[in-house]
Amino acid sequence: MKDKVFLDTNLFIYNFDTENKTKHEKSKEIVLTALAENNYVISYQVIQEFSNVALKKFQIPLKPKDLAIYLKRVMFPLCSVYYTNENILNAIEIRNRYKLSFYNSVLIGSAIEANCKTLLSEDLQDGLQIKGLQITNPFNSTIKKKK
Repeated sequence: MKDKVFLDTNLFIYNFDTENKTKHEKSKEIVLTALAENNYVISYQVIQEFSNVALKKFQIPLKPKDLAIYLKRVMFPLCSVYYTNENILNAIEIRNRYKLSFYNSVLIGSAIEANCKTLLSEDLQDGLQIKGLQITNPFNSTIKKKK
């Protein structure tokens, strides 16, 4: 069985952002792989963050109907972590120990709660390990492989 991988919100945002072609293509590849395999996970927080950005901050915001379709087809099937009291308490501990933002700590706590070995995110320190979770910037990894 493959190790579980947690996806941060930015991977879904880059699916719609074509300004940076490398990140757009890499994020599409990752999301398609996530949908084809059963070891990729997101949390309810990722759905909330994506929905907010898609409706308000995209260069051409998604229409509510189109957002609903994307959520049903792409994000809901990957979502297996919802807020719990334990998740929030773990986030407080992670925030205090690693000096991260509260919301990043909730995200990390969700990945740990889902027993993920890897968190793919460009917003956190590439290579950081927290409680057995390896944070990896998928875009840095792509650049390193090209050398």
